Amino acid sequence: MHGYSPVFRSGRLHEFVLVENTLKENGIPYISQQNTISGLNIAPVCPASAPGLYWSVFVAQEFVDKAVEVLSDLPIEIDSEPPELWHFSSDKNVKSSFRLYALVILILTVGILFMDVIIKIISSMF
Repeated sequence: MHGYSPVFRSGRLHEFVLVENTLKENGIPYISQQNTISGLNIAPVCPASAPGLYWSVFVAQEFVDKAVEVLSDLPIEIDSEPPELWHFSSDKNVKSSFRLYALVILILTVGILFMDVIIKIISSMF
């Protein structure tokens, strides 16, 4: 974005909301977007936390110093670099749950495809 600099990026929704509210309260204009690790950038209309999703907050060049000063008082780490895949939660149970969910979906998909092939083979016999 021309004329804007990233001042905050995080995969944690509560941190993103805290930063947005702080900038609003201090009258600092900003632009925010939801990003994915695949490169898709959209407006955060209905944000939800998940692996590979994070939010970016951009501030106009003339407000960057003020924004950094205001945000430095918050009880969170202010980082302008894209976070890693699992940044939204460091809880090992959350990671395990998402991996189990992905495995179940994969197994169900393969099972359904396999059953579809078997049904087509059997129906072609008759």
